[in-house]
Amino acid sequence: MDRPHRIIIPAILCLWLSHAGLPNSVYCAEPQFDNAPATALARFQAADILRKEVLVGPHYEIDDAVELNGRHYTFLMHTDWGDLEVTGVNLLTVRIREMHAIRKARELSGDPQIVQGLVETLHRTPEGARLLITDPAGSLLRVPIGIGKLITGQIDPADRRAGSETRRRIAVNVGCDPETTNPILKPLLDQLALRKGLGQLAGKVGLSVALPGLGLVPATVDLKETVVAKQPHEINTSIDLELADYNVGPEVRSRFLRNDAYTSLRKLQIVRELRELSGIENLPTLVEGAAAAKSEVEGLDRIRAMQLLAEQHRQHPLERIVATNPITATDREKSKTMIWVSDLVQFDPAVQQVVSLCQADSTATSQKLLVSGDVTRQASQAFQDAGVTVEMVP
Repeated sequence: MDRPHRIIIPAILCLWLSHAGLPNSVYCAEPQFDNAPATALARFQAADILRKEVLVGPHYEIDDAVELNGRHYTFLMHTDWGDLEVTGVNLLTVRIREMHAIRKARELSGDPQIVQGLVETLHRTPEGARLLITDPAGSLLRVPIGIGKLITGQIDPADRRAGSETRRRIAVNVGCDPETTNPILKPLLDQLALRKGLGQLAGKVGLSVALPGLGLVPATVDLKETVVAKQPHEINTSIDLELADYNVGPEVRSRFLRNDAYTSLRKLQIVRELRELSGIENLPTLVEGAAAAKSEVEGLDRIRAMQLLAEQHRQHPLERIVATNPITATDREKSKTMIWVSDLVQFDPAVQQVVSLCQADSTATSQKLLVSGDVTRQASQAFQDAGVTVEMVP
């Protein structure tokens, strides 16, 4: 596999793999570690973390050397067009799915060399190469020459990232988020939108494109049409009204809607889970927790945690949110459920603090911890010693 360039990108999105014929969870079936080193940066092997089905795929392979920095792994994904440094398993699933989207976009263009041409063009330009490495998110706010005519009149940065209705529909049809910050896929969508506007696409946009869905949001017709038909600022307006109905304060709503940790699709996902949780006491605190996300990786963790919370609520109705870090809820019988989303849960100060709180809780009739990711045996044992049942979830 050729590896002509190295493109460094930060964390952003999350996608289910099941619709692409890949496992729902990319993790190995069992935790592989007694306890990870407590250093800021530890090294692992991808084969010990991920299922073998996702280590190699169309247009990519995952380097076996993996680093752990805090709660998240950092992977190196070798693609046909360059290397992507990916933080977090959630983002890794997105990047894998974006390889499928790139394949479909190439087919739609009728030009098998379109991606390589875009990458080479960017790297021939010092400013373009610098932006890809040091400021990929910022580079996405700049409109390529020729694309401006398709999105004239837009001011909101999210509107600019999502682009015209034509571009948004192409993104939906090839199976990616219109606001993707993937430095390969983003300019590819720009070019396809331009070619569509000029009548130069090989295929028909919006017809019989059999692809997986959009991120954590199921690929239902109504959600597709929402992101195609509405610009992000219009989606924000409708979300703001709905959050107000949940008694979320204006300051929290503003921080959430302006938070770059979420694309419009991810905001819609948050609202979708809130609907599932409607009626639970202290529901606005979940939005406050989501608004506090400082990065797209944290945003992904928050979405996954809320999704797991909604699943628990469907199985056994919850009554009250009592904490948001980690998300903790109780039911009518005072049984407590905690949700921890992390690539690897170690026995560190954060875990020790939660364990201490569990030991001091005299009101809970039972305590359960749902872990999305891996957990070291030492951390798992600490929770069990505190009377907490630990359950691993995909």
